[in-house]
Amino acid sequence: MKKTYILLLTLLSFGLHAQTYGELVTIKCDTTASKIDLKKYMDTYFEEEYVNPDREMTKAFDPVFFGDKSKRMNKIILSIFCSTRGELISGRFRNEQIQPKDNEIIFLFEIENDRNDISTHKIYFKVGSKVQESIHSKSFDYNKLLVFLKCTVFKNDYFPEDLVKTAYIRANKL
Repeated sequence: MKKTYILLLTLLSFGLHAQTYGELVTIKCDTTASKIDLKKYMDTYFEEEYVNPDREMTKAFDPVFFGDKSKRMNKIILSIFCSTRGELISGRFRNEQIQPKDNEIIFLFEIENDRNDISTHKIYFKVGSKVQESIHSKSFDYNKLLVFLKCTVFKNDYFPEDLVKTAYIRANKL
C-alpha cells in the first residue's frame, strides 16, 4: 500500500512538472520587423569599450504591456545585463547586494560570441516582490516578456528559448 502511494505521488508530481512545461509556447516573431537600435530604444544603455564588452540596459514598461492590469505597480522595469565573462554573470546572480526593486525584473546572461548570441551556460532572472505577486496571481504573462526578449532584444541572434524559459520558471518557482 505504501509503495502505491509513493508511485501515485511520483506520477502526480511528474504530471504537474510536465504540465508546467507543457504550457510553454514556442515563440514566433514577426519576420518583417527590423531589428531596433537598443541604444535609442532602451531608457538606459551602457556598453563598455573593450574587446568583449559588457552591456547593461533598462526599460520601463506599463504593466499592461505584460498583461498585468492589477494596479500593483505603475511600471515594470526590465534590467538586462550581459557579459562574455560567465563568472561575472554568476557573481551578479549570487550577489545579495544586487537585488531587484519591487517592480523590477533583472535578466542576466552570458554572451557567447561577437554576434551577441546567448550562451547555454549562464542565464538567470531575479524578480522583484510585486512582479512575483503578479506572476503568482496569473496577472503577468511571462510569454509576453519572452516574446519581447526574443523578438526585440535578440532579433536575428541566437536565443535559447527553452533555457531562458527554464531560468524564468526557476526564478519564479512556477
